[in-house]
Amino acid sequence: MMNKPKTILVESDYHSGHRAGLTGPMYRRTDWKEREHELYSFYVIQKEVYNWRKKILKEIGDIDIHFILGDTIDGRGERSGGTEIIEPEVTSQIVMASELIEEAGAKERIMVRGTPYHVGGKDGDYENAIAHNVGATIGNHLFVDVNGCIFDLKHKIGGSQSPVGVATSLEKSRVHNVLWSVESGQEQPRSNVILRGHTHVFRAVMTADTLSVKCPAISGFGSKYGEKECESIVQIGLLIIKVDSKGGYTWQPRILRGEFLKAPVLKL
Repeated sequence: MMNKPKTILVESDYHSGHRAGLTGPMYRRTDWKEREHELYSFYVIQKEVYNWRKKILKEIGDIDIHFILGDTIDGRGERSGGTEIIEPEVTSQIVMASELIEEAGAKERIMVRGTPYHVGGKDGDYENAIAHNVGATIGNHLFVDVNGCIFDLKHKIGGSQSPVGVATSLEKSRVHNVLWSVESGQEQPRSNVILRGHTHVFRAVMTADTLSVKCPAISGFGSKYGEKECESIVQIGLLIIKVDSKGGYTWQPRILRGEFLKAPVLKL
């Protein structure tokens, strides 16, 4: 009997605690569900993104490994004066994110820490507590061997306001890995799949021997900071990767699309 491929779920940027973050039913603000409420759109985002993820998890079935690429919580929200935060206590956000990871039901969990603004910094790494809660291995930059296929996991990667430059930082990450693994004396293993989060966009670059991916966020969008200062595309989704017994892999991005994500148009 052939060995069953290992199924890997890759998710990034829950931003739980933010009004557009990945939010379970019990944490939603019930007063926002009225259409007349000014924050109704965020209630819809919370509900639709969560339900879409739940549907995908059911389709996947058994998950062997869960890669979580950082920014699982949003933090205190200093940039917005805390006005975009639905759970101001970081301890509550930690519980929210822990529950969402557990819902995936993976046998093994691997986490990398997100940006200090969201997940700690001088106050400590809050995601350490999440990793403890869900029994995950956590680090800043991790390499994982799955049947001989080497995965390179890190949260942060450069972004670009130019749509033609979005993939440039993926190539940079790949070349850095080559330099670390060859010219620098093999301090890093040569990676087959490079996975990054942070930019909330899906983009992939494939060479003859390396797949490099910017993973989409599994959270919505609608921060004051983003709306005022950014215009680059934001995408919601996750990745599913299957690795066979010889280290070969197949992969599939799942991107959420829906009417509720469309910007309103004023008709005059």
